[in-house]
Amino acid sequence: MFEKSEGMAEYVSSLAVLIIEKQSEIINQWKALVCKLPRAQRLEDPLILDHMPQLLGELSSALTEAQTGSILEMRAHKSAEEHGIVRFRLGFDIEEVIAEFDLLRDVIQQFAESHGVNISAEVNRTVNRVIDKAIAVSLRTYVRQQSEEVDRKRREYLSFVVHDLKTPISAISTAAHVIDQELETSRSVVTSRMLDILRRNAASLSNRVMQIINEESHLKALTAEAPELQLDFREIDLWPIAERLKHERQLLAESRGNTIYNDVPQDLRIRVDSELLLELLQNLLSNALKYTANGEVRIGASENTDSVACWVRDTGSGIPPERINHIFDRRNIDPNNVESTGLGLAIVQRIMQLHGGKVSVESTPGKGSTFRIEFFKPSKAA
Repeated sequence: MFEKSEGMAEYVSSLAVLIIEKQSEIINQWKALVCKLPRAQRLEDPLILDHMPQLLGELSSALTEAQTGSILEMRAHKSAEEHGIVRFRLGFDIEEVIAEFDLLRDVIQQFAESHGVNISAEVNRTVNRVIDKAIAVSLRTYVRQQSEEVDRKRREYLSFVVHDLKTPISAISTAAHVIDQELETSRSVVTSRMLDILRRNAASLSNRVMQIINEESHLKALTAEAPELQLDFREIDLWPIAERLKHERQLLAESRGNTIYNDVPQDLRIRVDSELLLELLQNLLSNALKYTANGEVRIGASENTDSVACWVRDTGSGIPPERINHIFDRRNIDPNNVESTGLGLAIVQRIMQLHGGKVSVESTPGKGSTFRIEFFKPSKAA
């Protein structure tokens, strides 16, 4: 066993030296293969090569470290991280990023064989683990860049809505007011009715714009951008809050043929920040009513030894399977709902995180959804 381990260490060491000595040849051979990838075909050498010289140096060092330590304990590939950022900005897809590393793996193996370095068995596994870690680091950075880009585009979209709609909405409201004043003594019943419709819809659009602004601002206030936020924990009765929400949303519910039920036990108490709980339930109830027509929405709750659970259950359209795993993502905008901002459920999740609780959802397309929140009692809180 000792001789086998010693032999493997010698081969790994030889490969580490070979990678440094033949760096230019390895890079040229790798470049010839990478240039066949769709996104790389028109790139100039500096962009194709990117951080490859540094990456090979780190790969050589990582192979040396692998002789004395665990792969998991090895330092992250800094160049692989930067490589992921550059590839995302150049428009590479994930498959192409992986392909680049796989091509590098093949080239290194070919060089090892052609120079008499034994790269079978344990040596090969060591090489694969090192390159696989570089792939993981690069992809993690790529995905983070992708998420940030989606978030940036969403913010740009919201900025467009706010900037480009506030002015015309204000103009419509002003025009309606002027017309109303000019025709105060001579307008017909039809004209009065049309002006009322115009004012109501202008007010509705204005409220919608303000809702988007408020949701975005509040979400920022609930994130790490505002670490000074302090929660005001108090023991409160849950039934009155549910009853208040039921009455506040009743007209909206009836406009869509829905009925809201308060199934919360009247003696149930919960320790939370009451203002944040109210906003959380408002978001869940509004979301349920938005996707339910001619049905029912129920607010319920129960208590057990470790926690208090509350839920909002509807008989609406449900959530498609491809969206349910990302439903609380702040960038998850429903493409089938023009009113979706992708913020309401993200706020719900953040409020639960601040409370040390959890939120989950169960849904069946065409039958409805149940959003469940769970607040852990102090002795069980995370």
